[in-house]
Amino acid sequence: LGLMRQLGGQISDAAQIVGLREQFTGRAYAVLLNAGQWRRCIDLLDPPPVREIHTLPYRSAAAELSAGIAYAYSGRGAVALDSLLSATAQLELRPVQSMLRAAYAATALAYAQMGNAGLSRKYLDKLARTGGVSDHTTRSITSFCANVAARWLGDNDASPRLLQSAREDIAAGRFTLAGISLLGATVNGTDADFKLMEEVAGCRQGPLAEISRLIAVGSRTRDAKTLLSGGELAATLELDAVEARCMALAVDYARQAGDSLSARTAQARLDILAATVASLPIVPSSGSPLLTSRERQIARLAGRGSSNRDIALEMGVSVRTVEGHLYQVFTKLGVTSRGDLTGLV
Repeated sequence: LGLMRQLGGQISDAAQIVGLREQFTGRAYAVLLNAGQWRRCIDLLDPPPVREIHTLPYRSAAAELSAGIAYAYSGRGAVALDSLLSATAQLELRPVQSMLRAAYAATALAYAQMGNAGLSRKYLDKLARTGGVSDHTTRSITSFCANVAARWLGDNDASPRLLQSAREDIAAGRFTLAGISLLGATVNGTDADFKLMEEVAGCRQGPLAEISRLIAVGSRTRDAKTLLSGGELAATLELDAVEARCMALAVDYARQAGDSLSARTAQARLDILAATVASLPIVPSSGSPLLTSRERQIARLAGRGSSNRDIALEMGVSVRTVEGHLYQVFTKLGVTSRGDLTGLV
């Protein structure tokens, strides 16, 4: 990342060299994506607009595909689909096989994240029927998206494929790519998998490496506080699916340890994430249900000090209805007073 920033300043001084900025953008995108900096990937693809009379509001298939992959890596499948379906439509008209394969794989992942198994399998089938040769970066992205989508759909062979990919990258010294594969492979990993993940994280740099380490240690030791720390760090990168994974595990481990405060904190974060992560990568085994949208709305108002009567007037329901929803909120979050809601919802 440091070298990328250094080169970025020099590129501006060599703008007359044809194709140089495009080459730099492609390399910078891969660096940012593998560092978990998906938001900066989007910024890279959408520079400040230049006001020209003949400029059209159109993005190339490559730009749409790159944006969609960045959103899918963040766990925001619904947002990713806008760009991915546009890219796929363009690429099917004018096939660039390596890009089309990546588009199919990323679209399958986006639909899996939304819980739409049928359409996810449809795009995995399209991927299987489409050949093509691509560079290593594109192959890695395609393989990762396809295997994580398959794992989300319950394919028992997907995690072993991701682990094998990680081992190949470790042997080649590509620890960043290995760490990303391990993050996808270990959703239901073994202690040996988590030890490997921790070792690989020690060979990497940056916040994504630390998130991987915290997940590995927290999962292996069943420590809720470690997983909460991993989830909080994932939130700073807006990695919604990764944060949801941390919080779901933290809910279970905290309840097993009798740590009600950590359990409530993790459950509350998981409830908020339900708005953006339609299909959770891990569901708490304790079976604690998430708040409904109505319960969440009432809980927020109650946490801000509104009375039951005020909430009823604002929402157009009876006071008894508000009381019933608050009972469900208290039960699900394990709290006993309105004051406990502050900061949780």
